[in-house]
Amino acid sequence: MDESSAEVFDFLDGDSFVEDLGNGHSVMVMIPELVDLEDKLDTPIPERFEAFVNALRAEGESEDSVKRLVRAVGGSGFNLNLFPNVACSMAFFRVLNPLTVNQTEIQHIAIGGDGAPIYPKRFRFRC
Repeated sequence: MDESSAEVFDFLDGDSFVEDLGNGHSVMVMIPELVDLEDKLDTPIPERFEAFVNALRAEGESEDSVKRLVRAVGGSGFNLNLFPNVACSMAFFRVLNPLTVNQTEIQHIAIGGDGAPIYPKRFRFRC
């Protein structure tokens, strides 16, 4: 993983967990304390989002909006995996199609926000 990607995923040393939903389905929750976009908005924003927060403030976003956008784009932190080949989160929808023993086609659709500020869109598409 390159340095930029490593920074995006530096939270993996935290309290993340995977929940078995049965029949091969699972959900991975990477930042449990930030899953709810509305809960505990007074909780400090993790330092790793500093550039993100500064860009949102520069775009004129309110503090509550900044906190919600950080959670929605970088902090909600879940992946829902549906056996055998579908995965989704608040940022993407992905279908994996095995082609051969050594090759898999991945259809990845980044989910953007119509009318969302520019920086969150760029951040999400980078991830």
